[in-house]
Amino acid sequence: MSEKSFLGVTIHYIDGIKPVACNLAVRELKSNHTAQYIADSLKESFTDWNIELTKIRAIVTDNVTDTMKEVQQSLQKELNKRFGLIEMNTHIAIATLLDPRFKNIHFRDLHACGRAIQKLKDIVKSDIAATSSESDEEQSVLYDFWQHHKELVHTKKKRKSNKESDELSLYLSGPVCNFKSNPLEEWEDMKYVFPSLYKQARSFLVMVASSVPCERLFSKAGAIVCKTRNRLSSKHLQKLIFLSGLSEK
Repeated sequence: MSEKSFLGVTIHYIDGIKPVACNLAVRELKSNHTAQYIADSLKESFTDWNIELTKIRAIVTDNVTDTMKEVQQSLQKELNKRFGLIEMNTHIAIATLLDPRFKNIHFRDLHACGRAIQKLKDIVKSDIAATSSESDEEQSVLYDFWQHHKELVHTKKKRKSNKESDELSLYLSGPVCNFKSNPLEEWEDMKYVFPSLYKQARSFLVMVASSVPCERLFSKAGAIVCKTRNRLSSKHLQKLIFLSGLSEK
C-alpha cells in the first residue's frame, strides 16, 4: 500500500480571555510538496470556511523540509547566477581590498584574492614609475657626467618600489575598521602612513556599485516632462534636471 501525504490545518483564536483551538481540515496532498502547492491548498481550506486572508495573523508550520530545501536551492541558484564570479571582477575586488572595513577578510576564492592583490601592486608600481619618469630629464650625450648619480637614483627607486609593496602588506595585515565608519574618512587618517594606497583608494572607491542613480535620473525626467510640459526641448530638460540635482549648499 502506497503512503499518502496529508496537510493538517488548525485554527487558533481568542474568545474573550479564553484561547480556542479548532481542527479545520486534513487535506490529501496529491502533488509535489512545493511552496506554491501548499500555499494553494491552505487557501482552499480557508475558502471552505469563509476565512478572509486579512484576518490571519500568522501561519505556523512544522519543519517542512522539502519546502525549505526548495527555497534554499532557489536562492543559492539565483545568488550564484548573479554573484558567483564577483570576486573575479578586478575593479570590485580591488575596491574591496581598499575598503578598510573589509580588506581581504571576506574573499572565499584565494586565487581571486591573490590576483587582486597582485593587480593592485602592479598599479601602484606603474604609477610610481610614471611619476618618476616625468621628473627625469632625458639626455642623449656621449659622456654623461651624472651617470653615477643616476645609478644611485635607480637604486633608490628600487628600494622605494619594495617599500610600496611592504606598504600594501602592512595595510592588509592591520585590523579592519568599524563597519559603520566612513572609508573615505578612514583613508584621510591613513594617507600619510599609506600614501601610495591612499591615491589608489581615492580612485577605486569613487566607483558607483549600482545603476540606481541613473534610474532616479530617468524617474526625475519623467516627473518633469508631464502632460502639461510635454513640449519641453531636450536642451531645457537637461538644464532643469541639472538644476534639480544641485544641493541647496
